[in-house]
Amino acid sequence: MTHPRLTAAANRGDAQAIAALIQAALPTGNRTNARFQNQVLEVILTATHRLNPEQTLMTIADVLRSLQLNLHQIQIEAFIRHETAPIWREVIDFAPRSGSHPASRIMPNRAAPGIPAWLAEKPNFHTYRRLLEQHFDVMRLGLLLPFVLYGVLFAKHYNVSDFINDPPAMMRFIHGVNLIFHEAGHILFMPFGRFMTILGGSLNQILIPAVIAGYFCFKGQKYSGAITLFWVGENFWDVSIYASDGRDAILPLLGGADADSHDWLNLLSMMGMTAHAQWVGSLIYGLGTLIYIAAIGLTIYFSQKRLVDRVRG
Repeated sequence: MTHPRLTAAANRGDAQAIAALIQAALPTGNRTNARFQNQVLEVILTATHRLNPEQTLMTIADVLRSLQLNLHQIQIEAFIRHETAPIWREVIDFAPRSGSHPASRIMPNRAAPGIPAWLAEKPNFHTYRRLLEQHFDVMRLGLLLPFVLYGVLFAKHYNVSDFINDPPAMMRFIHGVNLIFHEAGHILFMPFGRFMTILGGSLNQILIPAVIAGYFCFKGQKYSGAITLFWVGENFWDVSIYASDGRDAILPLLGGADADSHDWLNLLSMMGMTAHAQWVGSLIYGLGTLIYIAAIGLTIYFSQKRLVDRVRG
């Protein structure tokens, strides 16, 4: 778009055109984004080096005075590339006066050292949405939502009673997938004796996703590793049902096998802990919950754009 056409678009309130004009006026090596709403212009500057607040402010003011915009206020934030917090902020209040510059006031970063500045700001939906899009890969965060919903909706159903009395369809489906690795575990651990053969089922269904998560981390794909941790945590929940039933042995077993084939009845009997089956199941469930929560935190952390860009670079 030519400069006259760009100016015309900016005069119509086109935020991208305004951003392009500001970017052209500033030193090279910066990236400018803008958002224009309700006579307030929000400008985000990202540069490879620290921008001088006074010079930058005057340049932006000169550009905007050359346009025919009905502005009440401009909010400016300056970032250094790959940093998550702004290095300075400005708010320009427009009060038109002949031959004078708009009044401005510096808005320092009031957050404590090491705390992102946006955490100290007054809550504002549009501001937080913009900051979210600026600092995080929204697609990666979006993938987190179904896992969080699964935990909220289905975690409470991982108990013997609900499993017997028609568990949710999604939970049954995932259990069926886990069961494949469970049964394979009995065969894989058979050379290590009877105890490990029995334990191998539950152990293998946890080890498979754990090894996959570890592989992703080893390859530097830490976001993928964090996502796989959800499967690890879910398998702990799945095993906790079986362990909790280690005393009563009322769960229906694969192929209609009798109670003598119950893995956790045998395991706990061999350890003399049959009476503590419920406690063992609760412990396994608790570990799964901690892993699931850790997966949420790590997924959010590795969704940061600065980490994504670093991996891609």
